[in-house]
Amino acid sequence: MQLVLGTQSGLDLGMSSPPLPLPPARMRLGERGRRVLRRAAWCSAFLMLVALGVLQGARVAIGAAGVSELAEGAGARQRLAAPPAKAREARTAAGEFWRPNDSSAERPRPELTPRRWAPAPRK
Repeated sequence: MQLVLGTQSGLDLGMSSPPLPLPPARMRLGERGRRVLRRAAWCSAFLMLVALGVLQGARVAIGAAGVSELAEGAGARQRLAAPPAKAREARTAAGEFWRPNDSSAERPRPELTPRRWAPAPRK
């Protein structure tokens, strides 16, 4: 308050502690040092992204069964064999038709019509 008003009080109060020492001088980076540091940061970020991609690819390649299925070898190949021919014939381009056991529903015949553009007339 003495500094603000420019007056002095008669109490002669001093500072309660000595002034804090200056922090030690730091090494300042020049422009070249900043560029090198920036490149190093970008390279490390890119390498981290590549590592995450490799981990994700390995996780997808191993699959839900885990590494144990890869160790089995031939057994896994037999389970991954193609479905029987009859099952392949039952499937069509439109997909499989499912109906409940007690139903007499049948798949409707496909009706193919040529595609023609017929705009609606303006009113």
